[in-house]
Amino acid sequence: DPIGIRDRRVTLTEAQWRYYLWTYYRQIEMVDHEIGLVLDELERSPHRNRTLIFFASDHGEGMGSHKLVGKSALYDEIVRVPLVVATLGDRLRVRKNKRTSNVLVSGVDLLPTLCDYTGAELPRHCHGHSLRPLVEGRRPEHWPEHVYSECDFYSRMVCTKHYKYIVEYMPNDGDDIMPPCRGTHRVGCEQLFDLAKDPRETMNLTDASAYGEILARHRVLFLNQEGQLDRVRVPHEFGTHSVRNLADKLRRGYGLA
Repeated sequence: DPIGIRDRRVTLTEAQWRYYLWTYYRQIEMVDHEIGLVLDELERSPHRNRTLIFFASDHGEGMGSHKLVGKSALYDEIVRVPLVVATLGDRLRVRKNKRTSNVLVSGVDLLPTLCDYTGAELPRHCHGHSLRPLVEGRRPEHWPEHVYSECDFYSRMVCTKHYKYIVEYMPNDGDDIMPPCRGTHRVGCEQLFDLAKDPRETMNLTDASAYGEILARHRVLFLNQEGQLDRVRVPHEFGTHSVRNLADKLRRGYGLA
């Protein structure tokens, strides 16, 4: 397992797990109610027929899977989130009561989508693709075969249709607050999961010879994606404090301290 999540595993009684799950679902119920209030106001407003509605989340929740609570891991319970696009009227071309699950989309696709609908200029170096073809029921000619995500500064992943590849970097010596990459940091842990056969992500296949070619292909996807990213020093004190604490924990876990 990645060092970064080992001490986040929790042991609770059955009653505590039940209360935790009840609390989470109760919070979802509260969010659902608040969204209903917003939609009720939109229904009564003059903007009803020309408003595009997006519902998404920045992360999921451990929900006890892998004995984790919270968001600090790259398992599906945390990185796979809802994305709903809707409209109350008929002016905008939006498929209704339809679900698309055979393409990979990411949070970085939201900004290009909004720019597409509003006619705004897409910022330079913006990653992601407009979801408008999917929203309107058209199949995009070219669509990425993977999505990329980061977690807790030192962990990254690429996910394709059937596989997920995760890397946890080891911190360098000294005050290491530059985002890591393969060219500057050593790899501490790799994970490869076959999501079709192991949807709960319980079997790390990086040492399985039968998955050697798949591992190599995902390493290439990962490095290509990493090469497109700008590495910027953490700009604020709260962030640097968190990174330093995590780096110290990883150093101890990997026997570097």
